[in-house]
Amino acid sequence: MPLHDDEPTEQPGGDEPEGKVKASDILNRYGTNEAAALRLAELYADAQNTLYRQRVKNRTLTDERDALRAKVPADGAVLMTPEDAAALESYRALGTPDALKGAQDAAQQASTKLATYERERTAHAAASAHEWKPSVLAKLPSLQGKDIEARDADGAPAYFVEGTPLLDYVTAHDAEFLPALQATPAAPTAQPYPRQSAGGGAPLNAGQAHIQRTYKQGAK
Repeated sequence: MPLHDDEPTEQPGGDEPEGKVKASDILNRYGTNEAAALRLAELYADAQNTLYRQRVKNRTLTDERDALRAKVPADGAVLMTPEDAAALESYRALGTPDALKGAQDAAQQASTKLATYERERTAHAAASAHEWKPSVLAKLPSLQGKDIEARDADGAPAYFVEGTPLLDYVTAHDAEFLPALQATPAAPTAQPYPRQSAGGGAPLNAGQAHIQRTYKQGAK
């Protein structure tokens, strides 16, 4: 039987806390004979056992609480998997974020310069292959923002723009620039000169030539 089996009663004088049991109350309830003493001993033993179990439970809960607290990340900590942690260490070994950003920017600039050089070199080779002026070819409106592609054709490079041969592409889009593209202006057509006589005189017209032939035939 628990010590607080009965409902708590108001203590005389009102000075004792509500529910508190005094020794005199226990004696009045169970008596002072041997049977009452044995009953009180049983109740005390039950209370001690209950208290022991409660202490064991409290200790177990305390250990579990401490274990959970140890697993809680500290303020500002970031949770990550072991793989992510290993990757982070590898990245840190490469340098600081600012150094990595600077290296990336430098690499991007170098790549851009190399790509520009390759485009200019291909355009220059294409101009030479067609006997065009590279400076004029580079300024053609239809080629702005487009790359000239070099392909192997029977051991010699052939040049294309968007899959179309370069000459056909330029002819279709910038035909008015073809004369300006020519590296060497076309030679003017030679004007025929009348053949002069062996004597070095002025050339004969048709009538004079006919008279001369007639004279020669009469002399024979």
